[in-house]
Amino acid sequence: MKIICLFPTVSTINLLEARIDNTPSVFFRFLPHCRSFAQGSASVHTLRRSPSSTGESFPLVNPIVPVGQSCHRVIRGNALGQVSATAQSLSRSSSEQAASVEETTASMEQMSASIVQNTENAKVTDGMAATASRQAVEGGEAVARTVGAMMTIADKIDLVDDIAYQTNLLTLNAVEAARAGEHGKGFAAVAAKVIKLAECSQVAAQEIGQVAKESVKLAEQAGSLLGEMVPSIQKTSGLVQEIAAASREQRSGVGQINGAMGQLNQTTQQNASASEELAATADELGSQAAQLQELMTFFRLAERDRRSITARQAASGTQRAVPARSRVAAAGAPANHDFESF
Repeated sequence: MKIICLFPTVSTINLLEARIDNTPSVFFRFLPHCRSFAQGSASVHTLRRSPSSTGESFPLVNPIVPVGQSCHRVIRGNALGQVSATAQSLSRSSSEQAASVEETTASMEQMSASIVQNTENAKVTDGMAATASRQAVEGGEAVARTVGAMMTIADKIDLVDDIAYQTNLLTLNAVEAARAGEHGKGFAAVAAKVIKLAECSQVAAQEIGQVAKESVKLAEQAGSLLGEMVPSIQKTSGLVQEIAAASREQRSGVGQINGAMGQLNQTTQQNASASEELAATADELGSQAAQLQELMTFFRLAERDRRSITARQAASGTQRAVPARSRVAAAGAPANHDFESF
């Protein structure tokens, strides 16, 4: 195992001693400027860098002046006021939009309830129309059977009328037989009664036949009307079914719209809350900027510092000035000309 020991060289030790000796003088030179800076005077010198000195740059003035000028421009430019006004306008618009969305949501809920009710009514009407169509078809069939029965009755009445006619002929023959003498007197009395019955039967048969014919005509008219009504009722039933299907689709669509309106309402409420927070933040930012400007008025810049900073900003633009190298005095401490005024 090898042990390697590293010992500092004489030149390194001399360099460290020189820097340690120069450190108090640097801090003592910088101490009055620190006191001046603490009292609000920003006319502070910064020590230039030098590879042979321990002095480090203390850029105190450069950050202060742009910050103060920026605060002044922000407040004088009314930027924070515009941000606050915009935030308040956005908050009012969001609140109005939230109210409108709530009203729209309520209207959509009422519309949804109406559509649901219409769907139920259409369903009931569809059932009633289907029942009416079926009953109309059955009524038409019943009327057709009634017409057939009436025609059968008319045929039977014609048969009864024919029987009455034949009975009347037989009665006339009996009357002729009664004229033959004593043996035909009994036929005469019977023939007279038969004649009366035949006449009554014939009259009744004729009346019944007339009524039957009129009933047949009425039944035929009723059957014709029912035949015309059945297609219309069936068409009405089909239309009611289409209305019921459309109502179901509307119900589904309104449900989706209600869901979307609920999400939109939630988003609008969040936007309104965020707008209110933005307005409060803008007001707080304006208050803090005003406080910062008031604090920046504590620092006072000498006239030569203002001219130096203005000239430096005009010359370098956005580039930062590079300090010159420091020169070390004979004793190793920085001389007075090693400081640069800003």
